[in-house]
Amino acid sequence: LVDSVIQRSLVATGGTVLASKLALNYGVACNTAGGSHHANYDEGAGYCVFNDVAVAAHYLLDRGFANRILIVDLDVHQGNGNSEIFRDNRHVFTFSMHSKTNYPAKKSISDLDVELEDNLEDEAYIKTLKFYINDLNNENFDFVFYIAGVDIHFNDRLGKLKISDEGIKLRDELVIENFFSKRKQAYEIAKDHLGMSFQLDKSIGFNEWKNKQSS
Repeated sequence: LVDSVIQRSLVATGGTVLASKLALNYGVACNTAGGSHHANYDEGAGYCVFNDVAVAAHYLLDRGFANRILIVDLDVHQGNGNSEIFRDNRHVFTFSMHSKTNYPAKKSISDLDVELEDNLEDEAYIKTLKFYINDLNNENFDFVFYIAGVDIHFNDRLGKLKISDEGIKLRDELVIENFFSKRKQAYEIAKDHLGMSFQLDKSIGFNEWKNKQSS
């Protein structure tokens, strides 16, 4: 790898960890350079070197800042790296809603996978998302990572979906309002992706985090 790729990969991963810390205090935070959801624990894939969300999720769990994490992945591609990394981890629930025929050709198994048909448009997309978000509301999570890929847009030549600017706006508003209004923590990450994380329980704030770090 060239030095610039190494540097970007390290900084993007650190940015996601930092955003998750900030979300503990402010309820929502964003890293516009993350979302590398194809990388597995032992190798990169799909232009993703390190899986920044997985690193940040482990950071929160290992330090006791979260006990039950939800990963909402709405990129056009399945979040196969996260589903593999957290396959046997009962503290992390992976939800991926993605194009049925897009990369990766061989899908992994998330806790909840929703496969979308080619050329799906706004109305059917939002209706499907609302159904599964409402279903997830029956579960108890204390932190949410949101990977909000914009490659579902109809102008994405490789996306295979037909979602408009307004459809993406409605999608993001639906997810953010659903979780943030319930005081979950939100964190955002992006490259083609845009992601976000929410904390559901603000019992641990930034000052407490600093105290734990110094103890």
